Amino acid sequence: MPDIRALKKVFADKLRMKGRTMEPTRKNNLIRYAATAASISAVMLIGALFPGKTPDKVDTAGGSSYGFGAISASASISNDDVYEFIEYRKAGLDEYELPLAVTSVEEDGEAAEADAVSSAQAAVKTSAAGVAGSFSVSLPSDNTFVYDPQPAKLGLVTTRSTKQEFYTVNDLLSGGYVTMNAHDMVCMMVYNEIGSDWNVEAIKAQAVAAYTHLRFNDILGTIPTVALKKGYPTKIENCVNAVEGQCVYYGGGIANAVYTASTGGYSCDSAKVFGVKYPYLKPVVSAYDTLDPNWGSVERFTESYIRKTLESRLGFKLSDDVKNWFRVDSVFSGKYVETLVIDGGKATMTGQAARKLFGLKSAAFEISYANGSFSFTTYGYGHGVGMSQWGAKFYADHGYTYDQILRHYYMDTQIKLSDPSIKAVKRGGLTDAQIKSQISEATVAGADGFNMEPVDKITINKDAVEKAETSAETTAAETETPAPTTIEPEAVPAVTTAARPTETPPPEVEETPEESEELPADEVALADAAE
Repeated sequence: MPDIRALKKVFADKLRMKGRTMEPTRKNNLIRYAATAASISAVMLIGALFPGKTPDKVDTAGGSSYGFGAISASASISNDDVYEFIEYRKAGLDEYELPLAVTSVEEDGEAAEADAVSSAQAAVKTSAAGVAGSFSVSLPSDNTFVYDPQPAKLGLVTTRSTKQEFYTVNDLLSGGYVTMNAHDMVCMMVYNEIGSDWNVEAIKAQAVAAYTHLRFNDILGTIPTVALKKGYPTKIENCVNAVEGQCVYYGGGIANAVYTASTGGYSCDSAKVFGVKYPYLKPVVSAYDTLDPNWGSVERFTESYIRKTLESRLGFKLSDDVKNWFRVDSVFSGKYVETLVIDGGKATMTGQAARKLFGLKSAAFEISYANGSFSFTTYGYGHGVGMSQWGAKFYADHGYTYDQILRHYYMDTQIKLSDPSIKAVKRGGLTDAQIKSQISEATVAGADGFNMEPVDKITINKDAVEKAETSAETTAAETETPAPTTIEPEAVPAVTTAARPTETPPPEVEETPEESEELPADEVALADAAE
């Protein structure tokens, strides 16, 4: 167990500010305060466990371990509900943290100093109350019906050149619109998404998905947001050549082949995440996503950071009971949080909204608390809909061909050689001015890179907030020290009272979810009609 000197060093590191050094006397006072608080906590704990015994020396230690259960899914889900989701930019392979790292939110300057004092005070308060400790927020049972398609190999070898087709995208790397032939564009998209080190079958699966993605958006008249990475090697181009012109089809039309870096073990129904139903974007097993280097990534946030973030976003004050701040009411596809209840019901938000608020890798997460900090352990990376790129890699390593991978993640689809897009071929003959005119009239897909409008749902329970505030005011009034009464000789007693400040009610942040839309096969099949 570390001694007080070790604890002092921890607090000294916490109080270190970027760009300047705290005044020594002030820093030492804070460190002594923290050490004293920890000592008091330890003494009170030992006293509770061993009545009548007083330790000669107090050591302090902290830390906990958490076991997270395996993902499970059974029964069926209702596709009638609509759930809104956050903006999501598809992460490139170079954005992965290797090796796996535990990250923390740090607060600089006066905020760090204030947090250290607050944490020390909280340690004394919770020890005195006898409720100090750690806990995990439990996840409810999941009733998602998960599929596990195991399609046979197709052996499709027919290809065609796509160099005469030109598509326009919103390029994240250059920060502008780019119009380019499909061959080079797909090569650059694939190179950015997964690099060139993976199994060729995984690269080919990504190439078909990327080209299908361009075609589907062009049919809808939307400009997708992607990242075009230059300098792709020969291996990438060879894989693109091997499947060039092939698309994912459903019901005779080109499918919406969305993809995600990885999943929480099962992919998600598109209606649960995007609010739009696609019959081929259903929950399927992604058997190897536990091998994603970011599986089980942990983000830690101080209690004060969580309080400040939630109160700023939601517009009301949280209670002092940290165990009451988060409750998970429903999940889907294993660990994906569907409904997160805040502070005993004062507000609810989707897991995707929480992901955006705290900058998490995934909405499949578990929450725990220890030593004054909340930990969010995430599973998967991205929105979780469609093909898992890390899943594709490991399926390929286990012998799956690219067409088996695609038909595993996009249920009941076909992989076929497409006809050239007449619209895209004509675009190749347009002038710069004409292309700019097309861009001005088009809809640009959101930062998620796909064609479904990302939304964010947080609902405030105004009645619960007002009830909590009223209760807090009543408690404060009951414990308030009465104002002194001055009595003059032979005079009526004069009583001095203080007026209560007027409180401004918190803003209501409530949005109405949009209805889930079934995309009929005849609309999905716009490719045939448009061309």
